[in-house]
Amino acid sequence: MARAVPWWAIAVTGLAVGALLAGGVTLAVKDAELAALQREHAARQAAADRDALARLQAAAAHADQLTLDLHAQVSANAALQEQIDEQLALATHGRPCLDPAALRLLDRAAQPPAAVPAPARRAAAARAPQPAADPAQPARPAAAEPAATDTDVARWANDAYHRYADCAARLDALIRWHDDPAVLEPAP
Repeated sequence: MARAVPWWAIAVTGLAVGALLAGGVTLAVKDAELAALQREHAARQAAADRDALARLQAAAAHADQLTLDLHAQVSANAALQEQIDEQLALATHGRPCLDPAALRLLDRAAQPPAAVPAPARRAAAARAPQPAADPAQPARPAAAEPAATDTDVARWANDAYHRYADCAARLDALIRWHDDPAVLEPAP
């Protein structure tokens, strides 16, 4: 004769089977939710990557255009400097403009303070004005000491203007690069 299974064993077995089935169903539902979240995250990441790539390409194109503009401006500045140099040769006379003493002072101004000793000066009378440069020297052969002609000075000024224009063009390109809102837009 078969022995009867107690009711509590049937209840415990039913609970265990129900818990296992409920756990399996919950696991399947949660796995599906996790897979959906992973797909959503991957889609968002792909969209963010596409947006970042588009911003990078736009910034590179903008930088390329600014670089082309800068090179065009620098080339135009160089051409203008050459034209002006040619005209300066016709408009100036090549006469001495700055004597050797003035050139020494200007050379000294371009050196660090300790690199070039101060030129010797005569003792000045009390409250007497000092000359801006050494007194004019008698004419010397051209090879003795260099002098700057009016043409040299004009070309130097033209070169200074050219360098300033190039620097201004570079700074303008940097300012335009940083003023572009697409460049300043933060990444997500």
